[in-house]
Amino acid sequence: MCNKTLKIGIVTGVVGIAVSVVLSMLASGMTMPLFQQSAALWKSWTAPEMWLVYIVPLWVGLLMALFYSNFDKKSHMYRNGLMFGLKTWLLVSVTGMAMTYSSMAVPGALVGLWLATGLVQYVIMGVVVAKMARMK
Repeated sequence: MCNKTLKIGIVTGVVGIAVSVVLSMLASGMTMPLFQQSAALWKSWTAPEMWLVYIVPLWVGLLMALFYSNFDKKSHMYRNGLMFGLKTWLLVSVTGMAMTYSSMAVPGALVGLWLATGLVQYVIMGVVVAKMARMK
């Protein structure tokens, strides 16, 4: 992985973390009752493995930067970023949430909210990758 790809991946991951935190704060009024409904499923925020919540967007940012180099870039930068983010969301969020919903007693409304916030997060991350990839 070249230095530019690594830099794009780290910046994209940090943006993904920031978007995730902001969306979580904005949606907390809707999510808190849903979390309370299914309280037995969730680990405490003090559990050591909860740091993964912040590492996953960084990992996805690195993967997005790596895979974007193979993505068709003939369209406008923002269209490319939007489409790349949408495809990433389909691959990452939709499949992950389908598995979550099918295997855990998570409220459907919570899964729907995670899908919506994931769409926003990955589209923004896709635009960041596309914009940074065009920089020299």
